[in-house]
Amino acid sequence: MEIATGIIGGGLITWLAAWWYYRKASRDLLSEASELRRLNRLMLLGMENAGWVELTKDEKGNILGFKQTINVESVVVNSQVGTPNIIDEESPKT
Repeated sequence: MEIATGIIGGGLITWLAAWWYYRKASRDLLSEASELRRLNRLMLLGMENAGWVELTKDEKGNILGFKQTINVESVVVNSQVGTPNIIDEESPKT
């Protein structure tokens, strides 16, 4: 009888710990997915405002897809890139 009680008690404790862990992991996953959806929407809206894409939206304003309107190769970069020079300095001789 003691063995059965121990097995049932251990099984119950294991089930509760697993249930708590998976419930917490599920909440964390939902939170992360929500944040990623928000960031993707911001990026797509930014690309639309820059004129790079045309977004396809439903009647509620949800983004369904997009059509690229500008080639990536034609994007102008407003920064200058220099060429590094390697200078070999000799240590002074004494």
